[in-house]
Amino acid sequence: MDQTSQNQSKGRALHAAFSAYPNKPMKSEMRLRRLIFWLVQALCSLLVVCDLFYLVNNLVAAFAFYHTACADPTRGSCAQVVQLSVTQFPALAHYGWLPEGYALYALICDLIQIVFYLGLATLIFWRTKQRRIRLFTSLWLITFACVSIEHVPLPGLLGLLGDLLQPLAWIGLMTLFAIFPDGRFVPRWAWLLPVLFVVLVCLSFAPLFTWFGVAAYGIFLITVGMQVYRYRAAASAIERQQIKWFASGFAAFVIGLILQNLLPLVIPILNEPDSWYHLANPVIWTGIFVLIPIGIGIALLRYRLWDIDVIINRSLVYGLLTLLLGLIYIGLIIGGQAVVDVWLKANEAPVIVISTLLVATLFHPLRQRIQQIIDQRFYRQKYDAARALEGFRATVQQEVELEPLCGHILQVVQETVQPEQLSLWLIEDRHQSSSSGAVPQPNTSRK
Repeated sequence: MDQTSQNQSKGRALHAAFSAYPNKPMKSEMRLRRLIFWLVQALCSLLVVCDLFYLVNNLVAAFAFYHTACADPTRGSCAQVVQLSVTQFPALAHYGWLPEGYALYALICDLIQIVFYLGLATLIFWRTKQRRIRLFTSLWLITFACVSIEHVPLPGLLGLLGDLLQPLAWIGLMTLFAIFPDGRFVPRWAWLLPVLFVVLVCLSFAPLFTWFGVAAYGIFLITVGMQVYRYRAAASAIERQQIKWFASGFAAFVIGLILQNLLPLVIPILNEPDSWYHLANPVIWTGIFVLIPIGIGIALLRYRLWDIDVIINRSLVYGLLTLLLGLIYIGLIIGGQAVVDVWLKANEAPVIVISTLLVATLFHPLRQRIQQIIDQRFYRQKYDAARALEGFRATVQQEVELEPLCGHILQVVQETVQPEQLSLWLIEDRHQSSSSGAVPQPNTSRK
C-alpha cells in the first residue's frame, strides 16, 4: 500500500509538472502581445500628438494667408485651395466683404471640417467593438483631418512634418480599403499591396524610377477594387451594407470634386473675377470633405445601415433623370432657336416656354421608365417580387375557390420571401378557442 501510494503521488507530481509546463510559453506569448499592444498605443499616441501640433500651426498660418491675395500662379508659396488669387480678389469688393471677414469665414469652415473628423474619430473609438478597425480608422481620420484642410507652406520642421503626414494619410487610406470593415486583410495576401505601394512611392523619387509612381497608382486602384472582391466573396449581409456606405461616401466625395472643377468649365460666368463661386469655395470644400466621415461613421456605428439601398436607388434614378432632362432641354433650346432664326424670324421666348413645358411633361413618365430599368438591372429580386404581388392582386379579384386561392398565396410568398419551409394555417371559426380552432390544411404546405 505504501509503494502504491508513493507511485500515485509521483504520478500526480509528474502530471502537475507537465500540465504546468505548457503554460509558460502561453504566459510569455501573452506578455509579448501586451508589450506589442502598448507599443502600438504609444506610437499611435505620438502620431496623434504630431497631427494635432501640425494642425494648430497650419490653421494659424492659413488664417494669415486668407487675409491676402495669392500672386503666385502655381500656388507654391500660397494656400492651396481656399485663399483667393489676385484675379479672384475683386469678388470681395463686389459683394461688400472685407478681407478680415473672408478670412474668418474660411477659418470657420476649416474648423467645422476638423470638428467633424475629430468628433467622429472619438465616437468610433469609443463605440465600435472591433479593436483593430476602430483604432486604425480613428487614427486615419485624425491624420486625414490634418492634411485635408487648407495646406500652406510652413518653415523648418513643421514643413517637414507636413510633408510626412501627406503620404502617410494616403498610405493609411489604402490600408483602410484593404481591411474595411472588420480589420482583416481579405484575401490574406492583401497586406502585400500597401507594402508594395510604399516601396514604389519611395523608388519613384529616384531619377531612374520615376515611372514607378504610375505603378503605385495602379496598386492603389487594385486595393480599392479589393472591396468589390470582399463584397462578393467574403462579406456577410451586415458587412455588405457597411461596404455600401463606405464606398458611397468616397464615391460622393469623388463626384463632388469632379463637379467642383467641372462647373466653372461648363458655366464660364463662374470664372468671372467678381463671381460668387470664388467666395463659396470654402463651404463647397467643407461639404465635399465631410462626405467621407459620414459614410465611414454610418458604416462602423451601424446606424440605419439598410437605408443605403434606398439612397443608391434614388441617386441613380434622379441623377439619370436630371442628365436626360438637361440634355433634352438643351437640345430643344438649340434646335428651336435655329428654327426660329432661319424660318420664322421671331422672338426666342416661345422656344424657351415650349421647351420648359415639354420637359415638365416628360418628367413623370421618364422617371417611371428609369426606375423600372434600374429595378430590372440592379434590384431584380425586388422587381420580381413587385410583379408577383401585382399578379396576385389580379388573381384575388377573380378567384372564388378557397383551395386554388391558398395555392396562389403560397406561390406568391415563395417567390417574394423565399423561405426554406412554408405552411398555411386556416381558422375555420373566428370565435373558436385557440386549442381547437387552428386546423392545418394538408394541401397547403411546401418545403
